[in-house]
Amino acid sequence: MLNLLDKGVEFCFRMNENWWKAIKSFNNSTDEDALVEFELPKKVGEQYGKEILTVRLIKVKFKDGKSIVLGTSLLDRKKYPHDQFRALYRVRWDIEETYKLLKSRIEIEAFSGRTARSVRQDFHAKVFMMNLCATLSYPIEERVKKEYHQEKTGINTAKK
Repeated sequence: MLNLLDKGVEFCFRMNENWWKAIKSFNNSTDEDALVEFELPKKVGEQYGKEILTVRLIKVKFKDGKSIVLGTSLLDRKKYPHDQFRALYRVRWDIEETYKLLKSRIEIEAFSGRTARSVRQDFHAKVFMMNLCATLSYPIEERVKKEYHQEKTGINTAKK
């Protein structure tokens, strides 16, 4: 967080309830939006020239009754109203799923070498492989969707 702020980059991310006591108590409260401060470790504070970090916690509730807590540096409630964060969370979902795909399925962090060159080569090769697989599977995916639709509705949409 501090590294982002130090570079002038705002952030908004999902907070793990077990990460900090204030998040757990906020999640258990009826509050939907709160500014919280936490004291930085001395070494970190010295590095960034801050002793305290202020974070806005936002509770996003879903139709199924579940909720998540987002932590953000967007502190101005008038400029960034609470109701905008549900949409923001949805937008980042596809990006998060892509990171999960990169990390778990193609093991983007498992490099075959230790040099910068080998890491770059592995990274680009794996991204190329992922795109190639997506390109090759697209026609099959469309066919499966069409067959599923036909099976579900009993309507044959095939061109004659």
